[in-house]
Amino acid sequence: MNWLTKSVLPKIKAFVNKEETKQNLWIKCNSCDQMIFEKDLNKNFNICTTCNFHMPLYPKERMKFLLDDNTFEQIDYSTENQDILGFKDLKKYSDRLKDSKRENRTR
Repeated sequence: MNWLTKSVLPKIKAFVNKEETKQNLWIKCNSCDQMIFEKDLNKNFNICTTCNFHMPLYPKERMKFLLDDNTFEQIDYSTENQDILGFKDLKKYSDRLKDSKRENRTR
């Protein structure tokens, strides 16, 4: 064996196969400023182990806690607002929607 296969090749393989480490291993509690290991926080359902403060729980995380693995299928649906009830006011409901979209610069 030559020196390339003995010393250089293993270093190249180790560099290529190197796994990325997660940057946020520790999370600071919003209430008591205690640093909590992320895995411990996840095991405790995002509740601080020191002061029992409930950290924010985002929808995808909440679904992980509530549902079994691979049983949830997200269905895409239209979020277009419609006047189903026939809302009556000084201004038409459709005009109110257009104005609010214009103000919020959505769609």
